[in-house]
Amino acid sequence: MTRQRTFIAAMLVLVMLTCLAGPALAADVKGTISLIRVEQKQFVLTENFKDITFRLDAGAQIVINGNNSSLAELRPGDAAVITYRRQGTAWLALKVDVTRNKAATAAGPE
Repeated sequence: MTRQRTFIAAMLVLVMLTCLAGPALAADVKGTISLIRVEQKQFVLTENFKDITFRLDAGAQIVINGNNSSLAELRPGDAAVITYRRQGTAWLALKVDVTRNKAATAAGPE
């Protein structure tokens, strides 16, 4: 009985640590947006000559020059910092932070 309690206590501690470490598993990557697929809620980021396809996580936030935005407002060529997490082989974007220069913002979509 004592072994069972010890085992259960150890498992509870392990579960709690896993839950607390979950948000810490997010990471950032910088690159350039090269393709946007609004219907699939996906975009491709090119980083050091490598293309990474991201899917928007539920509740993902997209910010352009400090303003909340949407996936449809991203443009190829946008410089972006993506906060993401991995789920198996999928790259899930938690936050897309785009910085556009004022000339590109004023020009609008091409």
